[in-house]
Amino acid sequence: MKFSKLYLLFFMVAGLVACSSSDDGNVALATFVASSRAPGPSQVFLASEMEEGQTITVSVKVRDLARVAASDLVLEYSAARLVFFARLPGSFLEQGPVPVSYEVFEEIPGRLRARIARSTGGTASTGPGEETLVFFRFQVVATGDTAIAFTSDSVMLDEQPAALGGVTFFGGTFVGT
Repeated sequence: MKFSKLYLLFFMVAGLVACSSSDDGNVALATFVASSRAPGPSQVFLASEMEEGQTITVSVKVRDLARVAASDLVLEYSAARLVFFARLPGSFLEQGPVPVSYEVFEEIPGRLRARIARSTGGTASTGPGEETLVFFRFQVVATGDTAIAFTSDSVMLDEQPAALGGVTFFGGTFVGT
């Protein structure tokens, strides 16, 4: 009997957390809308993976990239509306026995840098399908639309490490209601 009361209490508390109100200007529900992508090869883009109340997990996906050994990605967004708080490894560079290092940090509020690299001697490639490079978790802290975009100095690197040419980057928009 104690277990069932504890179980019920857990779901009541979880329900209160999930049903927070936006009457005081806070976000009750957040969503992510990916930017429209033009057809073409060599793409890096954001996609929504999970939306829970104010928290959204987006993935950085890659498509049609060959010989990738590392990335140096920079995302910009409004720090007054969006808070980065976690990263999770993707599967793309994790293929095979070569270790992968993740250096993900905010250079300044609203500017997230992700340096992800395989150790020497390992590269990964995608075909026409998509692979996940990394996951980012954000909390939307203010209502309204918040654009997030890769900066022009974002690059995917091959084993030299030289920038892979012809890569197109696509961001998206977080929406807090």
